[in-house]
Amino acid sequence: DDTGEVKVGELKNGKLEVVAKGKAHKGGVQAVFVSPTGKSFLTVSKDREVKLWSLTDLKPESLTELRSWSMPVQVNGAAFAPDGQMLALGLEGGAV
Repeated sequence: DDTGEVKVGELKNGKLEVVAKGKAHKGGVQAVFVSPTGKSFLTVSKDREVKLWSLTDLKPESLTELRSWSMPVQVNGAAFAPDGQMLALGLEGGAV
């Protein structure tokens, strides 16, 4: 959302239940990408940071950051390789 908070939820009986949440970024979160392995997810923010988070170590009031990158320009998109081991970022101005 615009506050930089991310919530992770599970669908149970057709209802979404928040199982973890936390402040992920200083700026608003632009996008979330789940790795094909299901073990992590990536957030892209207005603060030009890209962060990788764990989906295997969820806590109700915090997220476990695995890695972060500060980018020189806005990130407009991202994609994981099918095995989840590589990442491509689409940057403002057309760079990848």
